[in-house]
Amino acid sequence: MLTSLLLIGIAGQAVSGVLMHHQRAGWTPTSVAEHYRGRTVDPAHLAPADLDKALAGDPAFTETPAKTWEALLDVAHMHLAWMPLLVFLVAHLFAMAPLGRGRLGGLLGYGTLIAALLDIISPFLVRYHHAAWAWLKLGAFMALEAGMLMMILLTFAGGLQALRKRPDTA
Repeated sequence: MLTSLLLIGIAGQAVSGVLMHHQRAGWTPTSVAEHYRGRTVDPAHLAPADLDKALAGDPAFTETPAKTWEALLDVAHMHLAWMPLLVFLVAHLFAMAPLGRGRLGGLLGYGTLIAALLDIISPFLVRYHHAAWAWLKLGAFMALEAGMLMMILLTFAGGLQALRKRPDTA
């Protein structure tokens, strides 16, 4: 029961991470690059209706500053400690499930860990190297969340399977 509650909490964390990504960086390489590199809107290139929207404060037409080194470092600092620990915890629980004992377990565990590390590093690459690294950021984030959710679901499935096989002791 405690394991199930822990996994539900971690799944909730994954869902909230997806929602935050949706609200902030978005799902296109352009929106991710603008999130980290900033966005400027040149009023000379706006249509009159769009200029009115920009002046009214419409977020689609407002300028956003680039992320600072300090802001990226604040996020990376905590994520470098907690994401590997969280992946390790979920992968460890998954390794106790029937599907997690073989190559699938290793592939999901190590793949998710690599995705987590790339997700932490890629904002620096987008911000300070080139906007094309936004593809890596998107792919790593999606792989991280998919790997975590897959391990959680397969661990639940293994637990349910074990409960069905358990003899009735009543």
